[in-house]
Amino acid sequence: MRFTFFAPTVVGYLSWPPALHVRGLADALADEGHEVRVLEPRNNRLFTESLRGAGSEPARHFYLNFSRLQMHTYEPRFGTALLEWTARELALIDAAFVVSGVEPDVLRTIASTSRSGLVKVLLRAPGDNTVAHDGFDWSLSLPQVVAVCDRGLVAEAGSNIEDSEVIGRMIVDEVRRLRDARSTSSQSGWRPYPDA
Repeated sequence: MRFTFFAPTVVGYLSWPPALHVRGLADALADEGHEVRVLEPRNNRLFTESLRGAGSEPARHFYLNFSRLQMHTYEPRFGTALLEWTARELALIDAAFVVSGVEPDVLRTIASTSRSGLVKVLLRAPGDNTVAHDGFDWSLSLPQVVAVCDRGLVAEAGSNIEDSEVIGRMIVDEVRRLRDARSTSSQSGWRPYPDA
């Protein structure tokens, strides 16, 4: 399966500790053989503050320890350029994970985008009371991952980063279920992407 994380930062964890949980979750999915991309704004404030506080160590640590992740930065966009960029980013993936704290325009654009087979997940940082937008299929809170699925299942995992492997498997199972349910109802069982 193909996953993309849209995050405020995953490298600048000194200024934003939830980055540790986001990268742990993304790495757990990559560890299971899935294609995982992580996107963060270029030269964002959190990344810059971490570099000022610890030099290049946060970036070196990320690139050495999370080499399975496809990490990309992007220039912030607005209006039509944002819509076009978002459409390209979402075109060939199975699930988009949008982490609270990402630019509001990016969050709203992804929430309002619909495509058969695409599952949209809102990841909320600790202490964030962001209400899941109507456009999201699923909402998870980090680091105590509490998944409230549309069938009423509630699964909890601890805040320990080592739990990310278990959480990763749970997420893959739920994304498949949501994607397959949507594909079956809208396309009479046609599956746009083979399982990886």
